[in-house]
Amino acid sequence: MTETASDGCIMFDDDQRVRILHMAYRKTAEDIVAIASEYQEALGEFDQISSYIHKQLGDVAAEAEAKRKLALSLSMSIAAQDVSAAHSASVNLLKVSLQNAELESAKFETQALMSMQDTFRQTRTAIIELFGGQ
Repeated sequence: MTETASDGCIMFDDDQRVRILHMAYRKTAEDIVAIASEYQEALGEFDQISSYIHKQLGDVAAEAEAKRKLALSLSMSIAAQDVSAAHSASVNLLKVSLQNAELESAKFETQALMSMQDTFRQTRTAIIELFGGQ
């Protein structure tokens, strides 16, 4: 079935309508289609750029995380070195204290020996004086 072109419509057998546009409307429709095509291209470019930016942000975040982990590792290493240095200083102080105690013990031992020798001499002198011998 076909209608006349006076109302601007043509009817096809499968019931789809096709409008015949006037020339001014056709130019506007072509402009709209061209703008829509440019818009679609711009959206595609925007999608590519946003994907690239998203990838770059992911790379920056991964690099920042790696640097954060390195900083944490260095911080823990410095803290461990500080603890190790404090432990070494404490051990060295204990060694010095032990050496001082050994020195004091040796002094007491020497004094005890000297005291014993003095006592021995005094006893010998007293025996000699009492019994008159050698």
